[in-house]
Amino acid sequence: MIEIAISLAIVAVAMVAILGILPAGLNVQRENREDTIIDLEADYYLQLIRSSGMQFGPLFVADHVDQISVTRTNHSTRAANTVLYNRTRTTGLGFSWNSRQVIRKLLSTPSWDLGTVPSTPDAVFTPAQGLRIIEENEVRAIVRAIPGRASDLSPAYSDSALRYEMKVSIHPAVTPTIFSGYGQDNTTSTAFNNLNSAGPAGQGELLRQAALSSNLWEVELEIRWPVNNFDPAAGTYSLGRNSRTYRTYVAGTLEQDPRSRNLFVFNRGQYQTQ
Repeated sequence: MIEIAISLAIVAVAMVAILGILPAGLNVQRENREDTIIDLEADYYLQLIRSSGMQFGPLFVADHVDQISVTRTNHSTRAANTVLYNRTRTTGLGFSWNSRQVIRKLLSTPSWDLGTVPSTPDAVFTPAQGLRIIEENEVRAIVRAIPGRASDLSPAYSDSALRYEMKVSIHPAVTPTIFSGYGQDNTTSTAFNNLNSAGPAGQGELLRQAALSSNLWEVELEIRWPVNNFDPAAGTYSLGRNSRTYRTYVAGTLEQDPRSRNLFVFNRGQYQTQ
């Protein structure tokens, strides 16, 4: 009897240890699954944005994007305005939420624009201030992950789906040291001085970078998850602590859709030469 009691005590201690490790193992499994899903989702949406100007695309993407908000901030007036788009709020877009175009065109909204740099360089930057961005856009989307149960495809039965916030930043791929007017030694850059000198020779490297800024774009996705307490009607939610950032480049021009100031498309392979 004593031996049996000792054996049961040993088994009990082992079971307690195993049960204590089990939740940690399940958490690691869940985190690994979410990391894999986020990697797949980021690649999917980067490709979706890169192909925003093409006449094809998945029809089901609207089933996974719950909302997109575009916040436009004017740094001259310090005024900020946020427009929320979702399945029931599409005013001014010219498309229904289920269109294969509306999601990717909203996500292609640029964060800022340098304007026509070759013709009005002083309106964009100065040696003292560097880049002076007058208007800035912030695009955030609440997305339900595509990998998951079949029931998660329907907005009516999607409470258990993995939701995440995707902040999209699209801006010209410029060289900051050149556009700021300063070189690495904190003295006025030769390129900036050449631009302000007389004659064709004064165009120099700065204009080459200016032309590049119209034809090469950096796309950045900052993904944070999970999204908790999401309220579709108000558009409010809270975020977990997980985050990852993904980047890619797109060669071509970024043009505004005439139907809305918040719809843009990438024309890959088409370049602005003037």
